[in-house]
Amino acid sequence: MGNIPGNLQRIHNGERRYAITPRIPGGFIQADVLQRFVDVSKKFSAVLKITGGQRILITNLKKEDLEEAWSMLGMEPAHSNSNVVRSVKICPGT
Repeated sequence: MGNIPGNLQRIHNGERRYAITPRIPGGFIQADVLQRFVDVSKKFSAVLKITGGQRILITNLKKEDLEEAWSMLGMEPAHSNSNVVRSVKICPGT
């Protein structure tokens, strides 16, 4: 396994747990994609959290689960740059 993106969330009793936050453009997600989030959560006993940036954080993952979690989602990890605008709020209109 290479350097698969995941953020260290906590260390409890010596166990490191990670989180991933896939990109959800504009906060809109199709049901089949949302089901993949649920499948990942169930398989790895992860927790889903809705973020203020209209994304879904998948937390409580082990480092060795990160690559398979991304694969199950069918998504590439979103890479961030230092010169970006984050957590833009949108209104979908009527």
